[in-house]
This record gives sequence, C-alpha cells and structure tokens, in this order.
Amino acid sequence: IASGSVRELVTRAARHPLLAPLAGFLTGAVTQSTSAATFIATGLVTARALSIALAMSMLAWANAGTSALVLLASFDSHTVALYSLALIGLAFFNGLDVDQRLRHLVYALLGLGLLLLGLSLVRDAVNEVRADFWIHEFVEFTASGPGVALLSGFVLAIAFQSSSIVTALALPLVSEGLLNLHGMSLLILGACAGSGTAVVLVASGMEGPARQLALTQGLVRSLSSALLLPLVLAEGAGLSVGPSTAARMTTSHPTLQVGLVFLAVQIAGILVARALRSPSLPWRSDSPLKRPPRCCQGQRISTTRQQPIRAPPSHCCASSTYGL
Repeated sequence: IASGSVRELVTRAARHPLLAPLAGFLTGAVTQSTSAATFIATGLVTARALSIALAMSMLAWANAGTSALVLLASFDSHTVALYSLALIGLAFFNGLDVDQRLRHLVYALLGLGLLLLGLSLVRDAVNEVRADFWIHEFVEFTASGPGVALLSGFVLAIAFQSSSIVTALALPLVSEGLLNLHGMSLLILGACAGSGTAVVLVASGMEGPARQLALTQGLVRSLSSALLLPLVLAEGAGLSVGPSTAARMTTSHPTLQVGLVFLAVQIAGILVARALRSPSLPWRSDSPLKRPPRCCQGQRISTTRQQPIRAPPSHCCASSTYGL
C-alpha cells in the first residue's frame, strides 16, 4: 500500500493541514475498524511514507470516520441499500468492474450496499424476535447497572474488532424500545474502550513504530471513553449534561440520537489525541534532541592496544552507554 500512487497521495496529504484529517476520516469510513486503520497507518510508517506524528493525527480522525456507518444505519437503510445495489448491478452490466480505475470503487460500493442491506435485515429480525425470552434477558442484564453495560460493550468490541459494528447492530434494540439512550451511551463507551484494547492485543507481538501507534490508539480510545463517562453517569442521575442530552436537543429520532452520541465520543478522541501531541508533554518522541553535556563533548575513546579504553567521568550522563 506504500508504493507508487499511495505514497504520492500520502505525501501530498502531509503537506496540507486539511488533507491529513480528511484522509484519516475516509480511511475510517471505508474500513469501519480502528484496528484496520491502525495497521494501514503502521504499514505506511514502516515504509517511510508517513511520519509517526502524522499517523497519530490520521488515526484520530479515522476514529471519527467510523461514525459514518452508525449515522447511515440510523436512517432507513433498506431503501438506500436496494437503490445502491441496483446501481452497482448496472455498473457490473456496463463492465465498470473491469476498468482498473473504477473496479476498486465499484467493489467498495458493493460492500457498502450489502452492509446496509444486512443492517436492515438485522433490524427486521429484531422486530420479529422482540418478544423472545433471551432478548429480554440480555436487555435486562445490560440495563442492570452501568458497569454491566460498559462490560458488555467492551467484550463485544473485542470480539467484533470494531465499536461501530457493535453500535450499528444494537441500533434495532433502540428503535424497538428495548434499550434506552442512557444504556446505549454506556454500551458505546465500553465498545470504544474495547476496540482500543483489541488493537493493543493484536499488536502485542510488534515492535517499533507499529507498537507505538497501537499503544497510542488504545490510549486515545480509552481516555476518550473515560473523559465522557462522568457526564454519562451524571445523566443517569438526572442531570441534563453530557452527549445524550445534546443529542436529545438536536433530534427526536432515537437511532439518530445514538449516532450523535457515538460521534461525540469520537470527537472527544480527537481532542485527546491533540492533547497527547502537545509539545509541552514530556513523552513526545519528536522533541528536539538535547546536546550532550560539556563533559562528553570532544572526548574520544580509544580502542588501540597502546592506549587502553578510557571511560568517561562517573558523573557523565553517557557513562551508561559505553557498556563499561
């Protein structure tokens, strides 16, 4: 992915402050997985087509791009899926899937249409089994406490490797009145933290920039959930604060309210990522290198037989780097 035109596009994005966030947003919207976006960025960093700082910025916006699926699924996706599949059928009939310039776009739109059709089928299935005993048991178990809802979203996100998929699959429960907005908000916070943990678990055997990006992604996802958790808990106590209140003030559509809450969590992640990239923080890896102290400047260590190796003074900071 880091050859030819992709490298050129990434280089152009790095030169413009608005193209890098846009590229990250489109990556998240297409992949619908923070794990996939992280490993795409890791491949580009390893191929030296992307800097670590720019990759962190793109990943923050890729998290926001995953909200596109939730917002699309909050509307009547059945009609949109049928029209999109009809257009894709015409594209295949005209041979656009053979054209090297358009074939990837055609297959991507085909996948999107099938995904929207699947979401509409899931919504219809939930409508049919809303009186099922196990569905009511699961909803009651999720709504039994904030910790249970957070844990449910956390575990499901690790299993699906995506918080947007978990949220989109739970939308029929909200539209059918089986799960309220407060419980859904807790489920979203747990799912966002779980998707970040999934990235860290998958990258546990990696080293270098790949591990650094994975740990940063997991930290951003967890901190964004922790940042909004007190507000969501305050909403459960009856206070009119937090993302759920803002979503209710924006629209009265239940599933669209869920999409707005999910988007608010991703925006919080962007703010956390910008805070972590602040030049005043001590763990910045791209900070300028400090000059060595004067006790180390000008010293040369000899390795000849006539002159034995001379170690630097004990108070010198470089004494631990000579292996003496």
